[in-house]
Amino acid sequence: MCGIAGLFDPNCSTQEDSLKNSVLKMSAVLAHRGPNDSGTWIDPSNGIAIAHRRLSILDLSKAGHQPFISASGRYVLTFNGEIYNFLELRAELKLCGVSFKSNTDTEVLIEAIEYWGAAIALKRLNGMFAFGLWDTKTSTLLLARDPFGIKPLYFGLIQGHLVFGSELSAIQAITPTELTVSRKATAKYLRYGFVPEPNTIYEGISKLTPGTAVLFSRRADVNHPGFVSDSALAMPSASLHAFTCKHWSTRDELADGARNRYSLSAAEAAYECEQVLKNAVKRQQVADVPIGAFLSGGIDSSLVVALMAALGSDPVRTFSVGTGSKQLNEAEFAAGVAKHLGTQHTELLIQDHDVLNVVPRILSAYDEPFADSSQIPMFMVSELAAKSVKVVLTGDGGDEIFCGYNRYVHGLPLWRRLQSLPPNLLLAIESSNDMAILKALDPWVDRMMGTMVPSLRHRSVRNLRNKVAKIAAAGSIPELHRALISNHLRASEFVIGAGSDVDVYSNEESQLDDLRRLMLEDTRHYLPDDILTKVDRATMFHSLEARVPLLDVEVVRFAARLPSEYLIREGKGKNVLRDVLHRYIPKELIDRPKMGFAVPIGTWLKGPLRDWAMDTFNQAESAHGDLLHWPNLRAEIDAFMKGESDNAEFVWSVAILGSWLGNT
Repeated sequence: MCGIAGLFDPNCSTQEDSLKNSVLKMSAVLAHRGPNDSGTWIDPSNGIAIAHRRLSILDLSKAGHQPFISASGRYVLTFNGEIYNFLELRAELKLCGVSFKSNTDTEVLIEAIEYWGAAIALKRLNGMFAFGLWDTKTSTLLLARDPFGIKPLYFGLIQGHLVFGSELSAIQAITPTELTVSRKATAKYLRYGFVPEPNTIYEGISKLTPGTAVLFSRRADVNHPGFVSDSALAMPSASLHAFTCKHWSTRDELADGARNRYSLSAAEAAYECEQVLKNAVKRQQVADVPIGAFLSGGIDSSLVVALMAALGSDPVRTFSVGTGSKQLNEAEFAAGVAKHLGTQHTELLIQDHDVLNVVPRILSAYDEPFADSSQIPMFMVSELAAKSVKVVLTGDGGDEIFCGYNRYVHGLPLWRRLQSLPPNLLLAIESSNDMAILKALDPWVDRMMGTMVPSLRHRSVRNLRNKVAKIAAAGSIPELHRALISNHLRASEFVIGAGSDVDVYSNEESQLDDLRRLMLEDTRHYLPDDILTKVDRATMFHSLEARVPLLDVEVVRFAARLPSEYLIREGKGKNVLRDVLHRYIPKELIDRPKMGFAVPIGTWLKGPLRDWAMDTFNQAESAHGDLLHWPNLRAEIDAFMKGESDNAEFVWSVAILGSWLGNT
């Protein structure tokens, strides 16, 4: 696990000293991602400079130093991540006559690319990764990212130079005055609480799409060995050409799963699932440093920890964090699971006064606005774990791959039901400005939601009404997903010059059923842009590597072939995971309504964070008054503070944006 960065001047007009100074600046700001070692590789005759920061996990010797040069000398690699099947690939390559000088997965990756070519090698990888590969023979730069976007990678063209890095901060380090805030990206951020890929908060800088490789070349024809381009990528430079290649498609995996459904009993499905998960957890525990796990007490993390305990002899080191909110605090459940499994458990309880002290530090971990409020406990549990271990396994991905979200279990059936309502009633629900009509619908909303989703009874009718309005407004599965993950459906109205917030959806997923289409939307967007971004930044800020066994490609392929009844049954999701988990942990410790990794952000914004939030609004309005419609935003904020609105997540996103703008 590391930090990578580099720049490529296709005109070869940059002097060696300038290349070196720039790439060193990029490397320096990524030191938290790799505190154990650093290195650069520069070829001024080709205008290329590559940097690496190393967090030593496998083969702690100098043999793992990067940038890594292939045995032939042809390739130079800067690599972030882990290749979990590197031992199998290494053994196969050795049979083919390839020799190795280290025990690193880095060397296996670079030699696999040299032997098989990039396209074949990428399809054979099982891991999390982002890397830059320079080919000294063809003078091409290849950037690639893992199937689900576990590891980040940013790139863009600045003053004719291609720049890339693990974080936006690496690009900011050498182009602070060249970056312009994107109004469209700002509107998308206010809608979702994150900037969806391939956008970033800056014009001209992109996130590399998960499961994609892109080749940059001075030539208009693709000449990298084994690279098969899907399409050309438009570049604002006549001297640089870019070609993309998809090495993984979740849509294709889901479609293949639909064509090849398992014919298994519930017991057989649970057994097969257990074996696949055990293999994934075993693969992801390979390390030369101490390993632990995040434990929330929910199904996913509890199952990962249970399998770790079953596979090992020593107690698993587990870490959890809780809050003072009884409705949201899972720490007591985590403690119960830890006690049952005999883990070495460490727990942190967040107090109200901790929040004000930690928020400024949290914001420094994210180099563009990011407002999933569960970033607070994730940041704090990462700091806690980093004192004892260098690697943690997490339960992330289980909701998306095994149908854990309420939107699968309840949202989709509710959407179908709403579509059958009389048009005038549906229009009334969608027309959220007509408060009199909406309030008249409260008894119906409460009765319907309470019947379909009993666990939501504790929420206010107003909150449920807003949820129903979002669902009713959706005309398709992608629109349904987009509405359900939105903090505000009309966020573009708050950004001056943002234009309309309209996304165009294709029909390429028509071969999938509604459930799989909804899962696909999550895997493409919410998972990499929210969940995995949150985990990566929080852990790597503390030089801690997070691994995600439930996103092992073999696990995902297995889940794609499961019949729907093994995912959702009797109003509950993740049923096959429950069946496996109950073999290790009593049902009474696990079976309860889904809570998520949530915090009482509304209470905090009206309490310990109120003054801080108001200050950020004032500072941002003063410094960036031409970006946002502040009178409209103030009205939204005032309504929340007065208790007239439940939209705490939207107010939190405005506060985060205000703080970010104040420091830009």
